[in-house]
Amino acid sequence: MSPARAQHIVRTAQSLYTFWNTGQEPYLTRVEDHDFLDKHAATGAGSGPGRPADRRGGVLNAIDIQHLGNGATITEDWHLEDNLAFLQQADLVTGRRHS
Repeated sequence: MSPARAQHIVRTAQSLYTFWNTGQEPYLTRVEDHDFLDKHAATGAGSGPGRPADRRGGVLNAIDIQHLGNGATITEDWHLEDNLAFLQQADLVTGRRHS
């Protein structure tokens, strides 16, 4: 991979996560392909373009794997969240928490 391509990939990811952190649409539209698929790793089901949730505290750990096509946009996002930790933080389930 060329250094220019690597730099492009990093900038694309930074723009996507700036959208998720701020909710400002221009950061998303700059990098999201018009045929973008948002996949949930558990099912592989697509839900279309994602939008940030209204977060009111707590920590939600997640893993995202983006596929960049030959162009300058993200064509797919595979996403997996640690839902058990979220439910424990919200006191919606009981059980031992692991550090």
